[in-house]
Amino acid sequence: MGSPDWGDGLAVECGLYEEDALINASTVERLPEGAVVEVPELPELDDTVNASGVYMTAASALPLAPGLQTLTFNVTVDGKSASTTCSIDRPVFPVSVEPVARTTEPFARAEIVYALSGDDGSSRKARLDAALTPAGQFEVSFKPWKPKSVEVNGAAAEVDEGGYVQVPVDAAVGAKASFRVTNLDDQSVDFEVELVELQPWADDDVEALASGAEAGYAWAASGRDPAAEEGSISALLVEPSAKKILRHVGPMRALSEVERVAVVERDELTVDVCEYSGGAKIWRIAERAKITLFDAKTGAKLASKTLRGKPSRCPKTAEFTVLETDENDPGGAAFDQRLEGPIGEALDEWFDTHSQR
Repeated sequence: MGSPDWGDGLAVECGLYEEDALINASTVERLPEGAVVEVPELPELDDTVNASGVYMTAASALPLAPGLQTLTFNVTVDGKSASTTCSIDRPVFPVSVEPVARTTEPFARAEIVYALSGDDGSSRKARLDAALTPAGQFEVSFKPWKPKSVEVNGAAAEVDEGGYVQVPVDAAVGAKASFRVTNLDDQSVDFEVELVELQPWADDDVEALASGAEAGYAWAASGRDPAAEEGSISALLVEPSAKKILRHVGPMRALSEVERVAVVERDELTVDVCEYSGGAKIWRIAERAKITLFDAKTGAKLASKTLRGKPSRCPKTAEFTVLETDENDPGGAAFDQRLEGPIGEALDEWFDTHSQR
């Protein structure tokens, strides 16, 4: 059962884990099995000691008022009691929130950058994938630290089971939303969320476009006749071999809203080879691309064009970089050069025009 003089050496050590708002308490020496520990100032620390003889427990610091506190530990064994105390300096905990990247449905999400500022002087930027709601807004998630209440855009809001709160922001650069967090010390901070960048797809979704638009995409929006409805059409210019989206036009807020997809396939064509003294050459290379426009939903082919760039003519004379192959060959070998005829501007112009017809 333990030594009969167990109460003579009774001592309890207390500590505070501020990051978790936890008070921990433990006896310096083991206690007899069945010892009952009661703490009137913080009943969450009450406990009955098991066969190990160890008393070690923790409780949230928030039920304890801020400031220097004395905790009393009353221990009873077989009708005999002993007491000891320890001190805790409990701070006023600040209001804080952490941006959270939540898992969202593919194609109905976008990559956004938003600025979060608070009237407490805090300011930061965050980049994450955000879900597009049926109302056409992005849900931005935060995890407030032990909130008493939360308001979003002036209305009371619920914190879900995971401790998260969702803040809806209109899906447009420059859109703003606000929320207020009040902690258990009745401190409140107002925060503002401002959308500063918007990419209407998540990087993980881009690879889905590399499979080819000929079969259509089940998740895409239904196409519409531009003559029947005002406003631009949401369209993408895609290079499947590079798994890149090169360009997008229209009011698309998430990949699921794309109506047309233009696929580009590139290669190069040697137009001419100009030879110079010493065996050096200048290659005239034309970039060539076949671009095909599809209805994103059905895969129906809407238009197609092969574009070819025009490299400039070779100059009459040219300077070449020479590599010395070894010390016995001071002349070395000259590096050949390339004159390229790009098609970037022509590609963009064709896409911008034909995607809206």
